[in-house]
Amino acid sequence: MIRGAADISDNWKYLSIIIGHLDDLKGIHKKIGFNNIHMRETDKKDKAQILNNLVIKGDVLVTCFRVNRYEIVKNTMNKLSKKSKQSGGVRRVQNHYNRLLKNMIEKAYETFLTEHRLTLDTLVFECDADMRRTFSHVGIGSQEPHIVHQLADIIAYCNGKNNRIVGVRERDITEQLEVQLKRKCGIG
Repeated sequence: MIRGAADISDNWKYLSIIIGHLDDLKGIHKKIGFNNIHMRETDKKDKAQILNNLVIKGDVLVTCFRVNRYEIVKNTMNKLSKKSKQSGGVRRVQNHYNRLLKNMIEKAYETFLTEHRLTLDTLVFECDADMRRTFSHVGIGSQEPHIVHQLADIIAYCNGKNNRIVGVRERDITEQLEVQLKRKCGIG
């Protein structure tokens, strides 16, 4: 069974996505040696041990995307006309952003998903409430966070603190998101 998880850090600056075979994900989590991990609430000593024990291996693909959601949406909103802003512009910009983000995630995981005969729409992600709302708007299934989400939390936290983890791909998609969002909204 393939399972996914997503988590954000630094107020939507980074988004980590982890997708893999559930047995491999459980093995990674078990090797860490901690339960109920939430990096923001973990003390410094335990964080160091968690990072030291984290080894990405098996049928697992992890990417941390730099997405700068709030900055991009704000910049786009600033360029909209007053009339557009008043007629549901904020919601429209956010919806466009969500769809663009989904497309970019799907493209980044295309080979992995194809190998497993899946799509983002058929995979269920463990996420916190913010991500569940975002994913539901674009047709991605989500559920309450468990151990796979804890792994995504570690990855997102580390990128927010500029810590690199072996086995994690890093992608800065902010420029693509901003250019495509402005195009979608009829701006420049």
